[in-house]
Amino acid sequence: MATSTKDTATNRDARLDALYERLSSHALAPYWAVQSEADHDEDGQVLKARKAAPYQWKYSDIEPILYEAAELISMEDSERRSVVLVNPALAPVRATVSSLYTAYRLNDPSEIMPAHRHSINAVRIGLTGTQNFTGVEGEDITFGPGDLVLTPADAWHNHGNHGDDFAVNVSILDLPLSEFLNAAEFE
Repeated sequence: MATSTKDTATNRDARLDALYERLSSHALAPYWAVQSEADHDEDGQVLKARKAAPYQWKYSDIEPILYEAAELISMEDSERRSVVLVNPALAPVRATVSSLYTAYRLNDPSEIMPAHRHSINAVRIGLTGTQNFTGVEGEDITFGPGDLVLTPADAWHNHGNHGDDFAVNVSILDLPLSEFLNAAEFE
């Protein structure tokens, strides 16, 4: 008696289910099924990582928070006092987009934070004040509105404000990318 096509398909499905179960029990995953309607759509699995969603942050919402934080959080409390833009689709990960972290920082007049370094690259953009600075490898780079300062990975640096007025800057770091690559270090 010949085996029907239906029996062969049923047997194959049962064996595939058992195979997928075995793979899963050994913390393994197949990469051969590519049909979007399949239970094991491997292309879909690879591409299903969380992605940033369009979102708009308003500086008019951020600015008063920066000033309130400056009143409540001193350099004695924390060397860092920044407001991070967290993309709702990526939360709780502190990431603005999948590979970048963006934070606003208000520096009090004459505030200087201690030097540190990390494996993360950073860009600082001046928004207000003319005496923001980032000290990179011992050289203070003073910047104002519209100016851009690059801080390469592993460079000793610090931040502060040499002026008599508050100064705001925005920092953009490749922190999420470094974390994803398991390469983030701080000193």
